[in-house]
Amino acid sequence: MGGFYPPQGVAIAPPAAPTLLVADETELSTTSTSYTSLKQFNLIKDSGLGLEWSKLKIIVECYIDTSGQTLTLGVFIAGEATPRAEITFTETSYTVKTAEVDISDLGDGKHLIDMQVKVTGGTGYFRQWEVYGVL
Repeated sequence: MGGFYPPQGVAIAPPAAPTLLVADETELSTTSTSYTSLKQFNLIKDSGLGLEWSKLKIIVECYIDTSGQTLTLGVFIAGEATPRAEITFTETSYTVKTAEVDISDLGDGKHLIDMQVKVTGGTGYFRQWEVYGVL
């Protein structure tokens, strides 16, 4: 018989798989050179229910329509002036990129996760996004 069997009396916990929290494919655009909110969702952390997310894994699809310009996507938590993560795009066709955001410092309750975009010039496009929670 094949496979792995732990020693008798030893319990092995399965790996914590990321949980899809939100996904959307609506295309939005901006020409703003300062951060502009384009997509948001509310995240609930509740230790009593076991919803103690420690990280968010973020997958986004963006592009900038003008060669030589940059689109920057910032991941903000409501009330914070600085993004927890930034993803930059110089590609002129849709490109998928990822980021990981540490949210272990957030307490129980509802937290607004805000995806904001800015460009250095031209028009920036933001389409697909998926956010996964990791316990």
